[in-house]
This record gives sequence, C-alpha cells and structure tokens, in this order.
Amino acid sequence: MINGQFKEFDIPVLCSVFMPAAFEYYAGYLVPVDIEIKDYYKQWNRVLQEVLKKDCFKKYRGKHTEILLRAKNQLDSFLNKCVMFPSDIGVQSLYNAIRNTETLNYLSNKQKEQNNLKFVDLGCGFSPMAAAFQTKYNIKNAYIIDKEPIADAYIQTAELVGGRTPEFKTWAQIKNMALKNDVNTITAMGVFPHMPIKEQVNRLDFINQHFSNFFLEIMYTINPERAERFAFTPEGLARLRMTVEHSKDIETTLIHNSLRYYKRMCNLKKQYFLHNERSLFVSR
Repeated sequence: MINGQFKEFDIPVLCSVFMPAAFEYYAGYLVPVDIEIKDYYKQWNRVLQEVLKKDCFKKYRGKHTEILLRAKNQLDSFLNKCVMFPSDIGVQSLYNAIRNTETLNYLSNKQKEQNNLKFVDLGCGFSPMAAAFQTKYNIKNAYIIDKEPIADAYIQTAELVGGRTPEFKTWAQIKNMALKNDVNTITAMGVFPHMPIKEQVNRLDFINQHFSNFFLEIMYTINPERAERFAFTPEGLARLRMTVEHSKDIETTLIHNSLRYYKRMCNLKKQYFLHNERSLFVSR
C-alpha cells in the first residue's frame, strides 16, 4: 500500500497507470473495452512514463510518481501484482476501471446516436480516456480541463502516442463555448468530490442548463464528518433537486448507472463499499 504526502502529479499518475492491468483483471465486472482503446491505454502508460521524466516536470513529481518511474523494466508485472493484491491500490484500480469503462460506453452510445459529439473531459488527470476515444472515432472537437502542468504533460503524451490530441481549455472558456453550442457533451469522473458543495451545485446547474449530454460522478455519504464538505448527504441531495432547475433531467439515469456500479463494487469489495462514500453517476 502506498502512503505519504502527494505532489501534484502523484494522484493523477496513480489513477492512470493501473488501468490496463485493471481492464484485464476485472474484465468480468466491466463494460467490455474495445481492443483499440485497450492498446491505446497501454501505449499511453509507456509514453507517459517518459514524458514525466522531463526536467520541466520534476517539481510536480512526488515519491509515488518516482517509484513508478523507477519500475520501468518490471512495470507491467509490478502493476499487475498491485491490481491483484487486496489493498487500497486494488480497490482504487477497480474503481477507476469502472469510471473509465462506464464513461467510454456512454460516449460510444452518444456517438452512435448523434454523430456530432463535441465533448470535454473535466478533470482529466492522466486518464487517456478523452484522447483514446477521440482517436478511435476521429472526433474533431474534444477538449480537456485540468491544472496547467497536468494538461501540459497530457497533451505532450497524446502527441507522442499519435492520433488525435484533445485541446486544453479552462472552465471559463468551456462555459462560453457551451453558450454558443461549440461543445455539447461533458464527462467528469473523480473531480466533483474535490470541490466544495456550493461549487458543485453551481457547476451542475450550468451543465444541466447548457449541455445536451453529460456523464458525471458525484459522491454520497451518510458520515456526518463528511457532510456538506465534498460529498452530498441525503439532505444535500434533496436540496440539490430543489436547487437545480429541471432536476429530473439531471437524474435521468442516476439510479440505473449507480446500481450498475454498486453491483460490481459491492460484489468484489463489500467491506470497502459499506464503510466509505458511494459514487452516484448522473447522466443525460
């Protein structure tokens, strides 16, 4: 289990590098992933490792990133063992695999239905989801939002992997684009729970009003110590329904999406599931 202080790149790296191994190990519990997407993720990890070694990114690397960079020669076997081991990493790798596969499945269905996706991945981290999907479907308008050094390393990695490269935007720029229908779809996994509740509600309200399509993760808790900070409580969810205009739209497939997640997570990791916050996936 990896413990200690995190620097800016550590958590995004940890959320990304175990993905290919998790796709294989937990395949029976995940939405099937296209072979081209799987190959892209594998190639991404190898290229990302080299990009992060650059001197310009040194100050953003913590010890967790350094450990993974030093594991180059045994990287695949090291990652496979971590995913299989019943620790925090094993749980988180399943968690992130579910997030990625559900998002990819959502975007794929929307692309088949509409064929005019102009999408943004809010809080992309080092997940290659946006770049992999854009490349597979040759989508022109794909964007990412994250902190600038993360976005910089992301774009460099995408360019080296080859294919299409999403364009970096700020939230303010994306809001302006949404008002003009220059972007119509937004995904956000693992980012809303890091925002104060008030900011989450404000962004959810804007997304609900100005995006045709969205697939978002929020967190729900019954733990009073977490209440009203980053995760919604039952009371907070009730207020959200009253605050966000057309609340039925924002909850269109919440129950279906979340039950799919609960079934997979609970079957594999019951103790973790019962004692921690739950993800709720809202979409339209």
